[in-house]
Amino acid sequence: MKKPLSSRLIPVVHVTDFKTIVKPENVGLSVLVDGRKAFVYEHIMNDGFYMREKIVIQFFEDHPEWENGLFQTKYYEINEPGKLKWGLDGAVMELEYLHVA
Repeated sequence: MKKPLSSRLIPVVHVTDFKTIVKPENVGLSVLVDGRKAFVYEHIMNDGFYMREKIVIQFFEDHPEWENGLFQTKYYEINEPGKLKWGLDGAVMELEYLHVA
């Protein structure tokens, strides 16, 4: 069953440096983004000086808009379930996850 994704369901990955390699399939939530299969997670890096937060979406297949099927931005919000607003121009992605009963 598909269900709109709320921000509280997105896994958060904490790292302390840029060298940390994160595999989306190990940490991300399996979702549909505008009907395409993908993994999503929030990435927070705190190196003790700065804290940087971004959302990461790794598509199962290459995506025509994003190199290697990877989308990430620090300019995002989910104020309504299933609606990821991103960037500075108000673009929106539809996010759903598959709920297993």
